[in-house]
Amino acid sequence: MANGKTVLKSFRVTEKEAERISRAAVEAGMKESEYFRRCVSRGPMEHKEIRLLLHKILNEINSIGKNINQIVKNNNSGLYLSKDKDKLLTYMRRIDFSMTEVVRKLGNN
Repeated sequence: MANGKTVLKSFRVTEKEAERISRAAVEAGMKESEYFRRCVSRGPMEHKEIRLLLHKILNEINSIGKNINQIVKNNNSGLYLSKDKDKLLTYMRRIDFSMTEVVRKLGNN
């Protein structure tokens, strides 16, 4: 072959997977084989959706970090309130939810 591709791979996929591959290839304006090679050769950071989600989470964690620093400062000053504990739990849940979303999306790519 002139393009250097000499190995032919054949494998089975479910109907749902086949539809997903076909749809994604069409959306990317590629042949299925070209799309498949692109997916295999790139890592998660090359997926725009994953990059945007990670950026969103990083911003959220930075914001939460500032809030946690204020709570710690209040605690060190003896001004710690029970509502501060509730805030901390809420912040931790937000981070957990966001990370779960990233893991789910990585599993779908």
